[in-house]
Formats: sequence, C-alpha cells, structure tokens
Amino acid sequence: MTGAALLSNLLWIINSHSPFKEESDLASQLPNWNFHFEQDGDLSLYKINQHIRREEIHFLLLTREWESKFIDQTRRISRENPLLTIIYCNAQLRDLEFAELYTAGINYCIIGDARFINLVRTLNELWDNHWRRVPQHLISYAQKNNATWLKDTLNFIEKKPIKQFNVHYLSRYFNVSENQFRTEFKIQFGESFRTFKQQLFQHYEDILLFEKKLKPKEVYRYLSYKNLSAFSRSFKTRHGRSWQEYMRNPVR
Repeated sequence: MTGAALLSNLLWIINSHSPFKEESDLASQLPNWNFHFEQDGDLSLYKINQHIRREEIHFLLLTREWESKFIDQTRRISRENPLLTIIYCNAQLRDLEFAELYTAGINYCIIGDARFINLVRTLNELWDNHWRRVPQHLISYAQKNNATWLKDTLNFIEKKPIKQFNVHYLSRYFNVSENQFRTEFKIQFGESFRTFKQQLFQHYEDILLFEKKLKPKEVYRYLSYKNLSAFSRSFKTRHGRSWQEYMRNPVR
C-alpha cells in the first residue's frame, strides 16, 4: 500500500573537500530520515533559503570547521527561518568560537569524539517533540482500531509537506479514490477528515502563535496558505473570531 515513511527533513551542508564517509555513516544510523546534501562551496544564501522552504527542511546541520565569516550568513538563515533548528557538529571548537555560534543563531552545538552518537540521540529527541507531531488527543480513538492504517496516515500528515495535507494527496498515497479515503478515515478516526484537519490546524496555530511567538505573516507561510487573507478567513472559521482579537485575548 505504501512505502517506508520518511521522517524529518534534514539539510546537511558538507565540506566540498571532505570524503563522504561521515555522511554515509550517519545516514545509515537514521535510515528513515530524509537527508539532503549540499556542498558548502556551491551554495549562496539565496539558494540555501530556497532549498529550506521548497523542501520544508526542519533541521540544518553544519559540520565543517567553523570560520568567523559564516556568522552573518548563518544568522540570516536563522532569522529568515524561525522554525528551523540549526545544529553545529564537529570534533573540536575553540573557546572564542562558542560565542560566535551563539551570535550566529546556532541552536545546538555538539563537539567531541562521541559527537555522532550524541547527534543521533539529539535529532531523535528533537523530532519526538517537533511541532508537526499530531497531538495524542486527536488520535486516541484511532489507536483502538487499525494501528497500521493509523501509523501510515500519521506518517504522511507529520512528515510530508503541509501543502500535501489534503484528500487528493492522501488518497493517492493510499492508492484509493478520494471518496474511499474519506470513508475509511471516518471509520478509523471517528470523525470526518475535514473536522480532523481543522482541529489539527488549530493545534498548529496555537503552537506557532503562542509557543513559538511567530507573527501571523510567518504562520500562514508555514501552514501553506496562499496569503495572509486566506489564513485570516480560515482562522476565524475555526476560532470564531479574528486572529487580531484572539491574540489580544488568547483564551483557548
């Protein structure tokens, strides 16, 4: 019915002059992760940002020797992609460079001989707590039914681009008609796909607006709305009031 689901998207900026062994070893330890590799000598800031947004990259991994000239570029990537987690991983780092990593917007710094063991553990923990995970209260009913169908559905919802979170793509993923998918979804989840999607998007909005402190103009891009007006209309349908009113008095 479906292939093995890919976990989170990770973009690895690799040293264009280094062998590929480290990359291969790490990828083998995270077999279900979707790795994207780019050589640092080939990338501009514009190309990196385009790649991050096009592929909905969740994690950016930097492993080459740190240089002060990277500060501005990395800081801009962090600022322009507020939900991106940036990780620096290397065998060693000089004391003064730790401050530079902080200034550059690096979220996690993993140093030392055991760095790849620690990196694998860190990545798995970060994904376990990622904002794209479907909350337990939305799947408690479904867990009592078809566990395999549930797992495949959640894999798609959590790990595919949000723009594909609709009946058209999901029915193709399961190789059934759109009506068949809607019927099966309601049987397994106890509610319609539309109702489930509205509840999940409300959950995402709460996280992005109130936990991540993003502005609505940033939220609509992450949730794949066409523009801010489309997001505003959808938000009001779910919450019964505008996002402006909701943010002034965020009683949920």
